[in-house]
Amino acid sequence: MHNKLKIILYLFPLLVYTSFAFSIANPPQYSFQDYQNLSYEKEEFNAACQIRDFWNGPVMSGVLIDSQIVLTAAHGFPLKAADLSSLSISSSVIVLKAKNLSVTFQFKNNKQKLDEINIPVVAIVVDRRFYDFVNSSQTQDNKFDFAFLVLKHPPYSIKPASFLHEADIDQHSIMTVVTYGTSDLFWGNAARRAFNLYERDIFYPLVDRYEMFSSYKYLALSSIYFKPYSHKNDVPAFDESEEELRSYQASKLWKKDQQKPYGLALPGTSGSGVFIHLFDKYTDKIKTYLIGVVSAFAPLSHWKYSDKNLEIKYIRNNPLQSLGNYQTIISTFYQVGQKQNYKKKNIHDEQIDHFVIDQRFMDALHTAKNIVKHHKSSSPTQKSFVDMIFSTLHNLF
Repeated sequence: MHNKLKIILYLFPLLVYTSFAFSIANPPQYSFQDYQNLSYEKEEFNAACQIRDFWNGPVMSGVLIDSQIVLTAAHGFPLKAADLSSLSISSSVIVLKAKNLSVTFQFKNNKQKLDEINIPVVAIVVDRRFYDFVNSSQTQDNKFDFAFLVLKHPPYSIKPASFLHEADIDQHSIMTVVTYGTSDLFWGNAARRAFNLYERDIFYPLVDRYEMFSSYKYLALSSIYFKPYSHKNDVPAFDESEEELRSYQASKLWKKDQQKPYGLALPGTSGSGVFIHLFDKYTDKIKTYLIGVVSAFAPLSHWKYSDKNLEIKYIRNNPLQSLGNYQTIISTFYQVGQKQNYKKKNIHDEQIDHFVIDQRFMDALHTAKNIVKHHKSSSPTQKSFVDMIFSTLHNLF
């Protein structure tokens, strides 16, 4: 079993590079500074971080989800940078010791100057279902594409991102991706940037044995890199193309949101935290919560990763063609169903979806928290850390 998983881990395609192996030309009206300014608009965005490999430099993005735990995507470098001899398996999670992996947080200090914190990663926890999909040759594994990175110590000045266990979300909720993508930077540099997503579509990559008999389905989201809708006064007909319909919805919300930056994709964006801004009727304010991480970049016509060499070459040569034709794929840690007792009054009413936390996601997070607890209490060396994981498996699982 271990040998089989080792082969799988070594053969993982670096989707962080194949799915984000190029940069979409950002819409002409936005500058580098515009994207950077957006990433500092909210304190919650400080939880975003860059994941670095000692040998390969900056490789992915992530987000602090607990005092000593970073959430990122499971595909790509977090698994490449793992000590496979430390592989520990249970029915729900896989635990590995990290190797040459660290995270970097950027933030503004009291003098409003950029500052950095760098922290080593000591362990990686991955949802076992991600491997079940890879092992069965399934390509649509977005909905379980999560890895928890256990840090050597907390970033004491950084507050973890908040997430809801249950929420009703309508189509007008704006999302923000906070990324450390690196394609246009000098090697080793870090620059936090953000872009907004102004529409979303729910899809269920696969129905599997975990959810076959459940009324709630695990979900992923997609959001189009839209072109502002060209017909200013016309509402698109329902038989219009998907591009037109989604661009229209995004354009409306974008204009209402003072036309803030959108449409940025860079290598290293995989694993970026995706935040959603929800109106709180009790405080009469907009609150910001983590809803998932970026897992892929795909053509609008299907959900597969866009990793064909010819396609990448085409987009590099025609960067603006990606607007309206491509989308961000977001892995969420929720199941979803339509809000109970909610009925549309007419076809123009927005659907309200009822999001409920995925318990298996919480189980994996609980495992990561247990590792933090044992790591603090025993202060293990690198060698004894592996022994500690194996000796406490019955407590963790």
